[in-house]
Amino acid sequence: MRKPLLYRLGISFPLFLVLLASLCAGATPRTAGPANFSPIKNGVYTNQFWGIAFLTGPPQKPGNIVASAMLCSDGIVYFSVPIQVGVYGFIWSLPNGWAILSGQGTNRIQVQLRANTFGVISVYAPNELGDSPPATLAWPSDMGPAIGNTVTGEQEVCAGATASLLTGGIPAGGPYTYRWERSTAGSSSGYTPAAGVNNSKDYSPGALAVTIWFRRKIITTDGCEAASNTVKVAVSAPPIKPSIVREGNTLTSSVAGASYQWILNGNNLSATTKELVIAASGSYQVRVVSEKGCLSAISNPQQFNLQPTGIKSDSEWKAFHLVPNPSGGRVGLETDRPWFKAELMVIDAMGKVIYKEFFQSISTKEEIDLGNLPIGSYSVQIRSGEAMISRRLLIAR
Repeated sequence: MRKPLLYRLGISFPLFLVLLASLCAGATPRTAGPANFSPIKNGVYTNQFWGIAFLTGPPQKPGNIVASAMLCSDGIVYFSVPIQVGVYGFIWSLPNGWAILSGQGTNRIQVQLRANTFGVISVYAPNELGDSPPATLAWPSDMGPAIGNTVTGEQEVCAGATASLLTGGIPAGGPYTYRWERSTAGSSSGYTPAAGVNNSKDYSPGALAVTIWFRRKIITTDGCEAASNTVKVAVSAPPIKPSIVREGNTLTSSVAGASYQWILNGNNLSATTKELVIAASGSYQVRVVSEKGCLSAISNPQQFNLQPTGIKSDSEWKAFHLVPNPSGGRVGLETDRPWFKAELMVIDAMGKVIYKEFFQSISTKEEIDLGNLPIGSYSVQIRSGEAMISRRLLIAR
């Protein structure tokens, strides 16, 4: 039971009659004025201004709780409600870990926040006849009302390609400024300001060479910052630049891929396989396509002439062998019949003839010394008149 308050008032007789009539009707007189209270004892507050109010019940619910612009995590925030008459003051409650620095009992408090601790702020107003319903404010994040600071645009691109636009939501509250940041170290560390125009709602990453994580920070007028979620723009490396290996009239890309793009005299061919059987002489190139759709650089142009075989099939040359294969350098030529006035050529992966020898005749067994050649794959061709045969040789040591 609250103790009754004693009032010392100087009033005229007509005003006394009004007051007496109100008391007879059951109302309780209280002092009134702006809600700027000072506690005295036992939780009772006195008004600084004289006036008359008649209490017929507990105070109404306080107005909306408003936060100041200072919204930094671990920072200081002011919370306030509109002033009311006919109340002892305002009793505030905060989330665990927060501290009221000043203002408890008044309509405006100064609060020390605790990082990553969120909850509900509430306040009610008491008077002689009871307590008001509480007003509340949910505090959901360390930027308070800055809901909606999210970004989208996670994607995968080929190295050197331009990434699509990263789109940012419009955060509640504000006003804010924006700063996009990037990291090559991962999603949680190593962030620096992003290149180019990085202070807009959205961001264009441009052409990228490596995988990068992006986020957007919003900044209040007081310098407080809050980061959005992160988005990853993964960058896939293209296949390495290929070369063309020739064996007879068959060209082969030196680099494996998901598909291939063959080029003859600057024009794309329809072939998409690793090997190409040429039907015409000319300058050939190849480009490799990865499973991610990334393109390699185009190989250097190589001139290949269509070679006549002089035979209808390769069946009569099945007995032609290079032994041993792979070889350390000394290579034996074995055939089931002799060749006359034959020219032997060794061609590297770039299509360059690096060894040539002319034989008046090649018996069923001959030997050549290729010990000066680097490790790698080579094409060995023997031509005699209109007849030609080609075999692949691997130099390994």
